[in-house]
Amino acid sequence: MTASFKGFFKDVKLQCSRCGKEINENDEMTVAIRMPNKRRMPVGPLDRVLSKFAHEILCTKCK
Repeated sequence: MTASFKGFFKDVKLQCSRCGKEINENDEMTVAIRMPNKRRMPVGPLDRVLSKFAHEILCTKCK
């Protein structure tokens, strides 16, 4: 059973949508996301939520 949850708790690496730079802890970024309805409200760690729901993630250089 623990093998099925192995990938669930890994950190998700966020990348800039334009230049591909990896966004690390304490880096500033600009994110484009649509306001979800009540049934699809994203809940969880921010990096995982942004990787699923963000339309665009930009680093400070590209914004």
